Amino acid sequence: MSFGTRMILAQTPSTREQPEAEATASIRSDFRFPTSRERFDAYLKDTFGPGALLQSALAAGTNHFVDDPPEWRQGVQGYSRRFASRFGRFAIQESMEFGLATVLRQDTSYRRCECGGFLRRMSHALSSNFIARKRDGSTTFTIAKVASYYGAGMISTAWYPDRYTATGDGVRLGTISLVSGTGASVIREFWPEIRRLFRR
Repeated sequence: MSFGTRMILAQTPSTREQPEAEATASIRSDFRFPTSRERFDAYLKDTFGPGALLQSALAAGTNHFVDDPPEWRQGVQGYSRRFASRFGRFAIQESMEFGLATVLRQDTSYRRCECGGFLRRMSHALSSNFIARKRDGSTTFTIAKVASYYGAGMISTAWYPDRYTATGDGVRLGTISLVSGTGASVIREFWPEIRRLFRR
């Protein structure tokens, strides 16, 4: 084997790996980890902004319609109690997520997928409650979101009727919040398309 041939073969692996390295660097360089101020502002908006109030109002309306829990009865007082309960659970959830994500140095905010195709975008939205970004832009499993859903569900049983338990009903409430949070991510992902449908 000639010297020139050996040089070509020696360079082939690095040549093949170069596009992958450049692609990875490009993906990571496009990501900017939010500052502490940006994360705190996002927390305030997500917890006390119009979206949080609307989400709590809709959830309270659903619970009011099915009379859950029945001890809170119907009428304005019953709905107000359900709204306060749902908003309180949501505020605890957001606060726990913000605190844990800060300690773990993770970005749990939702970003629409930069990919194409319905299935890939749907997969991105469905997995968003389990994925966070680290400072270098890589993804990792996030305990912050999952723990916040179930932690808030368990804590909220403190103001529910006495028959509610943290290990039973708290887990159930946490699962409901996890599912509704996933649904909200799907809406965020496809919101441009949804908005265009309403404009027609």
